[in-house]
Amino acid sequence: MQLSNISTSRALQVFIRLPEMLSALGSQMEPPDLLSCILVCRLWYDTMLPRLWHSIDDTKNSFPKILSLHDSDAAKGDKDEAWVLTIFAKHGHFIRHLTTRTKVVIKAVSLSGTCTDLVSFTTKSLVFGLTLKEREEQSYMDDLNRNYHESQDQAQGGPIISPLFMGVMRPGAPGARTLEHQDQDWYIAQHFWLIIYQNRSLRQLHLDWSLETLFRVTSKTFAYEMVARLKYLERLEDGLVLFQLGRLLDVVPHLLHFKASYYHILDMSTFTKQRQQQYCSLRTLRLDEYVATENMLRLLHHLPSLDELYIMQLLRTNDETVFRKGDGDDKAILHSTPSRLKMLTIYRTLFEFDWLFNTVFLPRLPSLTEFRTHTLHPETSRALAVHCPKLEVFRQLGHTDTIHPNYTSIIKGSIELTPLLEGCPNLKIVDATHHMIIANRLLSSNDAPWACLGLQHLRCQITGIDRLTMQEQSELDKAADSVEQQAVMEKYTRSQYQQRQIYQRLAGLQHLTTCDLGFEYRQVRWLKTKVGHERDMYSIGGKEYIRYTGPIYDTLDLSLDSGLYQLASLKRLEVFGFEGVFHQIGRRELQWMATSWPRLRVLRGLHEDKMTMVEPDARRNELREYMRGLRPDVRHASLVVDDSQHSWPKLLAVRDSDEAQGHQDDEWLHRIFVKYGAHIRLMEIHCSAMFAFANRSGTCINLRRIAVYDLNDGETLKDVAESNLIMFSEPGDGGRTLDETNSPGEMGPLLSPLLENVFEPKEAMWRTVTQQRRDWMSHQHLWLLIRKNPSLCSLQLDYSLHHLSTISSVEFFYSSMALLPNLVEFQCDGVMKGLGALLESLPRLERLASCSGFLDNAVPYKTFTQLRELNAWVDFSSRDFFLLLKRLPNLEYLHCTGLREASDDNFVDAQGVLDNTPSSLTRLQFEIGNDITDKQMATYLMPWLPRLTEFVDTELRPLTIAALRVHCRNIERVGQLRKAYAYYPERGCRPQVNELNLLLRTCPRLKSLDRIRVQVEMHELLAYPWASTSLERISCQVSGVTRLTKSERATLKQLEQVSENDGLELSKEEERVLAKASQSREQQRKIYDRFGSMKNLKLLDFGYDYGQLVDMETGQYLGHYGGSIYKDFMHLAAPIKDTLELNLASGLSRLGGLLELEVFGFDGMDHCIGKAELAWMVDHWPRLKTVRGLQLEEFDGSRRKQKKLELRLHLRALRPGCVFAGRF
Repeated sequence: MQLSNISTSRALQVFIRLPEMLSALGSQMEPPDLLSCILVCRLWYDTMLPRLWHSIDDTKNSFPKILSLHDSDAAKGDKDEAWVLTIFAKHGHFIRHLTTRTKVVIKAVSLSGTCTDLVSFTTKSLVFGLTLKEREEQSYMDDLNRNYHESQDQAQGGPIISPLFMGVMRPGAPGARTLEHQDQDWYIAQHFWLIIYQNRSLRQLHLDWSLETLFRVTSKTFAYEMVARLKYLERLEDGLVLFQLGRLLDVVPHLLHFKASYYHILDMSTFTKQRQQQYCSLRTLRLDEYVATENMLRLLHHLPSLDELYIMQLLRTNDETVFRKGDGDDKAILHSTPSRLKMLTIYRTLFEFDWLFNTVFLPRLPSLTEFRTHTLHPETSRALAVHCPKLEVFRQLGHTDTIHPNYTSIIKGSIELTPLLEGCPNLKIVDATHHMIIANRLLSSNDAPWACLGLQHLRCQITGIDRLTMQEQSELDKAADSVEQQAVMEKYTRSQYQQRQIYQRLAGLQHLTTCDLGFEYRQVRWLKTKVGHERDMYSIGGKEYIRYTGPIYDTLDLSLDSGLYQLASLKRLEVFGFEGVFHQIGRRELQWMATSWPRLRVLRGLHEDKMTMVEPDARRNELREYMRGLRPDVRHASLVVDDSQHSWPKLLAVRDSDEAQGHQDDEWLHRIFVKYGAHIRLMEIHCSAMFAFANRSGTCINLRRIAVYDLNDGETLKDVAESNLIMFSEPGDGGRTLDETNSPGEMGPLLSPLLENVFEPKEAMWRTVTQQRRDWMSHQHLWLLIRKNPSLCSLQLDYSLHHLSTISSVEFFYSSMALLPNLVEFQCDGVMKGLGALLESLPRLERLASCSGFLDNAVPYKTFTQLRELNAWVDFSSRDFFLLLKRLPNLEYLHCTGLREASDDNFVDAQGVLDNTPSSLTRLQFEIGNDITDKQMATYLMPWLPRLTEFVDTELRPLTIAALRVHCRNIERVGQLRKAYAYYPERGCRPQVNELNLLLRTCPRLKSLDRIRVQVEMHELLAYPWASTSLERISCQVSGVTRLTKSERATLKQLEQVSENDGLELSKEEERVLAKASQSREQQRKIYDRFGSMKNLKLLDFGYDYGQLVDMETGQYLGHYGGSIYKDFMHLAAPIKDTLELNLASGLSRLGGLLELEVFGFDGMDHCIGKAELAWMVDHWPRLKTVRGLQLEEFDGSRRKQKKLELRLHLRALRPGCVFAGRF
């Protein structure tokens, strides 16, 4: 007991002295946890409070409840409007990101006078932010039945609170607001603009359309002047002002992203007046507007740096002849530089794209890589193939249409994909379920091969096959003694030829992972009916069914006889679909698929029918069960109805609705589990109702893994609606008082005598009585399910289970664990009563993990030999750490937060518990860092870890490195978690002390060294030979290389142009430059030779992302500049100079032996890589997949970005699959 008190006291001292640790913890916490932390002590308050107020969103946590009641009588003197104003005045200076939908927050932020450092300001729909009192008053006003014109008149306004607002806006329409609320809203409207006026550091601004209920802007000049003040504005979303794009970019030329939600025709008047004006900053543009084709051309001309463009709908052009002739003022557009646009989205297409789009607009897009639209017609498909050679992705928007003639949603016009497949060599994805490949056109196109041999994802429908009718099929088996029978034979031969040719085309796409050749066309709402009649129905055995009509007839029959065997080359195929296809797949074909496609995971076409009132298909069910016998791992799903696991949340969310009754309701789910429960081995659960279905089925007794995730994500829509009703209603009118909310919830019946006195109900909160009882029973179902499955090997329990009820019986918990003798992996995201008791209950447990500090007593009371891995958010005292190693003698992996501060005497005493027996740890990771000194780590810890192969810490200090090489001779991997330091001596940042050369020269088994934030001095790197020849991954910054200045490079270039025979005498300066250049090349070649001797290298990273903000005094890393304030931090915007040049002239070719290299990095270096170097890399590094250093960053200047783009395009042309990525 006394020892425990001492340990607790020391822990408190550690936290009191280490605000950095608290800050690091706070960055990972949610607001409710931060709120609890600030109540601990003054230091915790001062450290955690800025983090708590850093991002405020009044739609989350306790804000909705508080703000919905702040104007009620019950809130007076407590959390009323005065309280809201006070807390924002007190803490507003901490806020950097503000998201609001309530008027009182707008008022509080403006009046605070302290909230002036906002980085983002987002408004959401004010309709959902009304208080209960406002809702009641609006309901009363609606009952007065005021006519429409009165509700749309101008509302009553009040006084102007600032000269800024004189004559620039007017009150919004009164709607159903009282006169009092109209006055208040006019006041709030002015405060809204004051927030923007007071925050010139804003980078993101979202003006929601619902602000129109408060005011209407009458002076556009005012709106432009307000945004012009925002010198750092990068992202603007506007649903309020109706900004003219050209004029907006005139006043905010640095804007990067703009979204306009107007649903009008695009206003191009500003662009029309300034035809040659260009705005080079804008990168993404989303216009929920209707845009004419000629205006699309003008957009590209005025926005040359645009990467992504989204428009709602394309309008037919009005002045096509002007662009045809190429005269008039628009002639310059036709001769301007092609656009760099990479992604184009046109949501709606009500007609075929016109001549101007296909022949003038698309040729301006040579860099286009992704095109998304609703319907792609052949002319546009051919234009894409000709003018957009880099196209990689075509996606169809919307999946409600079909090519089936019996449905009203049938696509009209030609929608053939063949030109796209024949003309786009870089195509990777074609996701177009209602588009077609027509057989006859495919085979009559002069046998043009498909160019997209790298295609990975194909969804379309193949039609136009000459398939035999049922009668013709019966005639086929007879002797060909008549003209009709000969005609049938000729048709059959033609059909077989067509299908074999198509299979041959598909077989050439050997990179395919998804091949969907059909689509589920059966949708009741689109099914055609006779005039004046309901759906065509029929009855069988007294049951009625809808006549959906048959499948699409002229498709592939997908039989082996027709040539399906040719697709055996698709060894990477994971998804194969034939929904809606008139196929002839039988057992032979399924057996062939099971053996020929080893990676097959999803089959679409044999899944259980879930259409409304559809007749069961016995043949389909038989084939599905047969395939399950052959390949149990293959899932049967539908692209529309049951596409992947995401259909479960949708199904469970509406299972208790009226629509689901008698179809996919609780009874149906129960039958599903009863029928298939015995086959289930793995259950991953977000919905608590699944516990009941699985337990009650009586068949789910063969589970190997149960994983419970956040149950809040699994509530039904009905539950959410009922809870919201309680939350936003007054007591006595369906709502609850605070005491009622905090009172214990209702308990349901006990499902088993085993559960008596085991669970305690949670607070009622805003759950209905029915929900409370159901939650109570769901927790019981889970534990009964666990106890029924002694074969469980893996169990994961999320903290959200505590929202159902809590386990009050420790004996029940551990007795349940004792029923799981095969449990190997356990994660319990909650509080347990001790590690020892758990390990005694689970004799085979090898891996134990948690996310929230789950161990009340982290050290077991006796020795347990089974545990191999322990991952816990726990910091250990020195004694507890050594005691843990002793009592877990076979522990191989330990991940914890760190070691607490301790004296040398404490360490000496703690070492005695090990009885001179070294630990078996092979992997040790410290998440946050250690409070012990470098000397203590090296002297008292490392000698006990002789088997260590991996060591990861936030900071690697010199004595620890020396101890690693002395005591941990088997060390293979040394890693570094993110630490707040970067090497940048030119800017005054403090580099870490480097002793890595000790590791390299003394650890012969070292395979991975990741210390990218640490510099390695060139002379230290070359001073000694490296002991390890098996390095596979190394990341570090090489510094201290002699490099020429800009003027010296110019001098050297002039000297190299002078012939040796000219006999010119060199000046002393020129001789010095030549000597320095020679020294630099000699240094770099030695470095290349050293790294080039590591023949097993797969990753070689010399650079680090220097585009970060660093504290000017300490050099501490404070995050990327996108979310910070310039006045507080310094922005590093130039590469590090004294590093390798990485060009062929400096000796890069000496790395030519690195044939295994997959990742090469030079981010943040002053390198000299050009096109010749990239070509050399492609030739000599055949496995190169990732290049770090050419990714585009927000802090890149225009020249640097242009250079990167040129190098990226060149490398992509040489190796299309290469990825450009940063380190994080």
